Amino acid sequence: EVLSKFDNVLSNAEVLEIITQNSEASENQYADTRPAEVRELENRVGGYFDGLSSRLVKPENVKSLINRLKSFHSKEEQDGFKPTELLNIANLRPTTMVELYAVLDHAETRFGDEKLQKLLDIIAAELPYDEPESAMDAVDEMEATE
Repeated sequence: EVLSKFDNVLSNAEVLEIITQNSEASENQYADTRPAEVRELENRVGGYFDGLSSRLVKPENVKSLINRLKSFHSKEEQDGFKPTELLNIANLRPTTMVELYAVLDHAETRFGDEKLQKLLDIIAAELPYDEPESAMDAVDEMEATE
């Protein structure tokens, strides 16, 4: 029985943790019995996460953030965040008001600038942000090694 379609949604950090655990488990076994397609999928998804700063986030950080945000209410103190908004905040780790506006429905109307700034402070405290290497830096580094 499915109680809510968002009960079993995983954050990027949780997906990466599962992939890492599967990879480590397969390395510790003499022969990996998983189908080649599964191993390839895990490699591709893992590679995707390598390019994101979310690879630095641990599932415990995400859970702590979500617990703190569950008590964060709108200006009218009536509603908080939708489950999809919580997931997007955890995955995208917004650092500016503009990014919050893109993640939250009617952000300014629901929360106001003061509460949104408090939200950014909570996100920064729970999910410290480390800028991923820019694409141009990566290209420059590759050209230097050639």
